Amino acid sequence: MAPALAALWRSVTPADIDTTLPDLWRDAARDSPVSRALMSNLVIVRHGARPPDDEVVHLEAESNIVRIAERHPARIIVLNYSPDAGRACAPRQATIGVLTFGAGAVRYGVEVIAVDEVCAEASVPSIVRRLTRGDVPTTVWWTADLSRARPPDPMVETGRQFLYDSTGWAEVRLGAARATAILALPHAPDLADLNWQRLAPLRSAIVHGLRNELGAGAPVQNGVMIRHRAGEPAAGWLLGAWLRRALRWTSFPSIEASSNDDEVVTVTLAGERWEMTARMNSQRVLVAGTGEPPPFSIPVPRQTVADEVISELRSLGRDMHLRETMLTLAT
Repeated sequence: MAPALAALWRSVTPADIDTTLPDLWRDAARDSPVSRALMSNLVIVRHGARPPDDEVVHLEAESNIVRIAERHPARIIVLNYSPDAGRACAPRQATIGVLTFGAGAVRYGVEVIAVDEVCAEASVPSIVRRLTRGDVPTTVWWTADLSRARPPDPMVETGRQFLYDSTGWAEVRLGAARATAILALPHAPDLADLNWQRLAPLRSAIVHGLRNELGAGAPVQNGVMIRHRAGEPAAGWLLGAWLRRALRWTSFPSIEASSNDDEVVTVTLAGERWEMTARMNSQRVLVAGTGEPPPFSIPVPRQTVADEVISELRSLGRDMHLRETMLTLAT
């Protein structure tokens, strides 16, 4: 059973955040002790339209923010970012809260800070550095389409990890180019892609299947076909770039949209006298070939977005395979 959730909220000016938070902690501990839990900083950047004033205050128990706070206690900072190069402005309003979990004498709390209308790129680093705790790692979670909206470099460089989701990229190659540009920054963070994480079972299944088939010869580039679900081209292109880099091909294999929405992505590989197909849906990866090895399947974890984010927060580090795949995709 999930711990009981309680929340206290205040609307304040940004200048009053640090002086008001202790009051919230005292109120939270009025009836029973509460421990302050902190494993990292999570900066959630929402680009574009400003959300309703009471959105953060009315967090549901099943919301991503609450689930993350419960299982990976972090100081969560929500920046509603509306870039305006011609207008320098300071945030006018902030909402701060303390979420508490547990009951009786066994309770812990997490701070949530939402800052509205951050519009000047130059102001972002100072805002983030003032609100984050310096003794724990910081992850910047860019929730917008990276191919449509590019985060300012000073914002990106405030974190150790830059988290995004390539699933909905409208222009995959442009999104990859922007991701690789981040890698070239003087204080570049590590990249973490939720879509790349979701494709991990398929990549593992392909590697296992190829080990069984490679006795008949390596897969040839013109024998590879990747079909992705309509509207999700990034899955196909990520796999195409991964195969191109790993097998040292000079160009990408055939990648196209599929009419079968049940499968997230299907990869067919062929060599001399053999063929193998790996199909991934929301529940399993199924691999079948023409050779002697029998078909096999591996399960796909059933995870929420919060589960995926928590996994990245807990596995801080440089993913060289993602890094090289993005560099390949951007070329």
